Amino acid sequence: MTLPLARRVDGAVGIDIADSMLSVARELLERNAVTNVQLVKGDATLSAIHGPFDLVHSVIVLQHIPPAPGLTLVRRLVELAGETGIVVLHVLYHNPFRRSPLARLAHRLVAPLRDRYRRVPEIQMNPYPLNALLKLIQDAGVRHVHAELTNHAGHLGALLFFRKGS
Repeated sequence: MTLPLARRVDGAVGIDIADSMLSVARELLERNAVTNVQLVKGDATLSAIHGPFDLVHSVIVLQHIPPAPGLTLVRRLVELAGETGIVVLHVLYHNPFRRSPLARLAHRLVAPLRDRYRRVPEIQMNPYPLNALLKLIQDAGVRHVHAELTNHAGHLGALLFFRKGS
């Protein structure tokens, strides 16, 4: 999203925790002669990011982060939006393949054998507790949220659009 956004604004910041993804983004920006983007390596609290921003956008990212650290990131993203910034967040709230504790234990025990022959790594798909997420957003001063529900192969989610302040 950084490339199309950068073509419409004065400046943009792209964040990723993976050096390889930042390298791909850098090559894409160079190939398209886009020079108004700052790429930043993120950490658990986005400590190297300084706002405020008019728009904070995180779509199809948070489900790959466990909810506890993910909610910390959401709090920081909302904070970075500034007093009247717009925030767009996508979260999962239902994973149809979520296993019981016993099934998760069995899954871990056979993982070394399974992983030895698997070509595609398993991707984390973490559902978020919507009550905790909405409370965090409301505590930040948000009073109105627009939600569009999503379904990615049975993984149910919500695309949340909101603005801080009035």
